[in-house]
Amino acid sequence: MLQKTLSDQLQAMCPEADINRKDLHREIQKEKPIEWKNTTTQPMSEVQSGENNNHCQKIKRINIKLNEVSKKEQQEVKSVIHNLSILSYLNPILLLIIPLSFAIWRTGGYIRLVRERKNLYIDSLTGAYNRHYLYEETKNNKPSHLIMLDLDNFKQINDNYGHLIGDRILVAFSRLLRHSLRSTDRIVRFGGDEFIIMLYDFKPEDAEQLIKRLRFMSRQYIKVDEHNIILLPEFSVGLAEYSGTLEETISRADAFVYQEKSVHQHNT
Repeated sequence: MLQKTLSDQLQAMCPEADINRKDLHREIQKEKPIEWKNTTTQPMSEVQSGENNNHCQKIKRINIKLNEVSKKEQQEVKSVIHNLSILSYLNPILLLIIPLSFAIWRTGGYIRLVRERKNLYIDSLTGAYNRHYLYEETKNNKPSHLIMLDLDNFKQINDNYGHLIGDRILVAFSRLLRHSLRSTDRIVRFGGDEFIIMLYDFKPEDAEQLIKRLRFMSRQYIKVDEHNIILLPEFSVGLAEYSGTLEETISRADAFVYQEKSVHQHNT
């Protein structure tokens, strides 16, 4: 109470110090207490005048300090307002960027998943589907028929020209099969020189025409290197309607392949 009264009196003595009373009272509490000296040898008016000057100087110092604090606070407020204005400007952009980034992330994950699935189900040499795809696909999406193709005398090609030439023959044969079949049909490299064609919505009466087209397709010369042009080998074929299990259907198709291969060997 005494300090508040003193601050009021000091401000009254120094009206040119335009400061808030609460701020003045708070700052006076931080200052060192005034040391009262013995003034009995001096006239009262001189003592009061000296004290007033000292107090006014203290008020001026406090006023300067408060002004500095006030300027600093104003700068901080301006900085906050500036940052808020930037955020308000960026807010619509962030609302677009965040879902867009999430969509890109999800798309990237989907692409990676598709690539992994492709690597899992695609034969690395020919680009046809592999045996794993055949077993997985027929669990839920069974074809109406299966055709098995087995290249004749393929071992002789590997023995005479080498396995690299043999691989090029397999790649060329697989490519020609894709050009000769419907987009709904699936070509599977079952193993080695054996291929399986998965036929969907296939009519048995069209089987003979399909096999003729495949045989005509296969009678082509393939340039395997700078010095060798090789006629694609003939193949033995077996057609079986899909019934029972996949293994049973493949076994029936393979039996027809074996019969036809025996006929080819007998004729040669």
